[in-house]
Amino acid sequence: MRQALMLALVVLVGGQMLVLGGCSDRRALTVVRDSGDKAFRFQRYENAREEYAEVVERDPTDWRYRARLGETLLILGRPVAAREHLAIAHELRPQDDEILEDYARAMLASEDFDTLHAVLTGRARQTQAVEDYIRLGTYDLRAGDADSAERALITAANLDQGRNPEPQLALADFYETVGDEEQAVRRLRMALHTDIENREANERLRAKGYIPGPTFALPPVELR
Repeated sequence: MRQALMLALVVLVGGQMLVLGGCSDRRALTVVRDSGDKAFRFQRYENAREEYAEVVERDPTDWRYRARLGETLLILGRPVAAREHLAIAHELRPQDDEILEDYARAMLASEDFDTLHAVLTGRARQTQAVEDYIRLGTYDLRAGDADSAERALITAANLDQGRNPEPQLALADFYETVGDEEQAVRRLRMALHTDIENREANERLRAKGYIPGPTFALPPVELR
């Protein structure tokens, strides 16, 4: 009787050990994350995608690795899937500029232009930041909405009040894209006024055949 009881206990303990052993075969999330990051560093993007997908499946609140999954999917040319994950990451971390930028790229690549405009407009109106209006204008232009793009970029320049070259350079990009060379040069001259040594403004003006310098600079119309 005693021997039978001992045998039963051994079988029971052994069964538990087998179950525990089975559980221990599952990798820790830190191991999966590290494996995905290593694969990404060595440009093994499909392997990185698999690892990041496992992290997200096991921990749906991990915004950082959901964002990395979205970035990897973009690299792999899968913008629709990337957009879905980046939308969640953006919702979890709405103020993260890196995530927003990747999300915008995914929406543009998947031609989700309405959502792209809505998301970036919402961000710009919320922050009233120059860089957010520049981002809105830049992506609206890439999406083919020149009117909205110009409004956003002019808003950025007005918010900046003619103090920095970035809004003027963005407007120069816009006018070059739509074929208005006169306005493009005008904005480059304004960028020069905000920073006479600005490399981009100087190089672009020289490439157009102009000699940049203090006398060629033009005060921005938004200067306060």
